[in-house]
Amino acid sequence: MNQIKIGQFISQKRKEKGYTQNQLGELLGVTGKTISRWETGKYMPDLSLLIPLSELLSISVHELLVGEEIENSQDESVLLTLEYSNYLKIHKQKYKTMKCIICLLFLFVQFYICRYVYFEIHGMKELPLGLLELAVSIVIITIYSNYNTSSICISFGYSVSFFIAYLFNFDGLDSGGGKTNNFWLIWLFSYLIIIFSGLIIDVFKKKYKSK
Repeated sequence: MNQIKIGQFISQKRKEKGYTQNQLGELLGVTGKTISRWETGKYMPDLSLLIPLSELLSISVHELLVGEEIENSQDESVLLTLEYSNYLKIHKQKYKTMKCIICLLFLFVQFYICRYVYFEIHGMKELPLGLLELAVSIVIITIYSNYNTSSICISFGYSVSFFIAYLFNFDGLDSGGGKTNNFWLIWLFSYLIIIFSGLIIDVFKKKYKSK
């Protein structure tokens, strides 16, 4: 399927019907920005929106999926809809895989910088690796569970929490008079707070969308 062609066709029929992107979006329960992404070919309409979108644009589902008007065509909407469904699944899977690779690479870069470049600041060998292992496992789960905010928080939170610890850590003395440092504690807890904040936001988003 040609996303660019379909997007241009949606744009053409929308303008013929006199809708703005925001107006069409309101009728379909999406934002005007989403309509814009369809029309530029960056994204495709969800399967559940094919029929209402076709009705609003006064075209058939068949015409929508091929991106042009068709005269005296046989109704192939069911087959095209199944094909479109498979296309969306493959497209979304590729997007998730690419996003996962980018997030993981970003995490490994942050690990290298925090563990080796700034080693003299904290002197820790185990915690940076432990946090990386935690981040890698959670980011994979969140991406494939469509928890987008969580994956972003996990990806950026590794270095953000590190610099929070750098700014707010202080040296102290233990009961025996030896020096102590709370860098690891601040880094760990600030990162966990960032992760849980992202998860909470995603949970509320899913509940809001389900209403």
